[in-house]
Amino acid sequence: PNSYALFYKSVYEKVRADRSSGGREDVGSAAKTIGAMWKALPPADQGQFKEQAKAELQKFHERMKEYNAAIKKARQDREQQQQQQLALQQQQQQQLQAQQMQAQQLAAQAEHAGHMQAHAAAAVA
Repeated sequence: PNSYALFYKSVYEKVRADRSSGGREDVGSAAKTIGAMWKALPPADQGQFKEQAKAELQKFHERMKEYNAAIKKARQDREQQQQQQLALQQQQQQQLQAQQMQAQQLAAQAEHAGHMQAHAAAAVA
């Protein structure tokens, strides 16, 4: 918030409480009253609100920096997790292919052994 907004917030309830009706028109007239109070406020007194606004802006920038760092870290963590999942999937795929190749080799060996037994049986007969 800017310095005027901080001043407004600090005096609004008191100004509103001083009004009798508390209705909608009262909010508008309270805003006019607070605006006039701000203009009449000495620069030294306005300065305290300006300093507070400056401090709050600094805090905001610090929080945004922390927020952006957290977002960046979350993004990096997510990307790292995705890379790990992809590597695991690739490893599983390679293992499956190796198992399939081994099964094909065993089947070919069994078929070859069956042919050899058939030739041996034919030669004996």
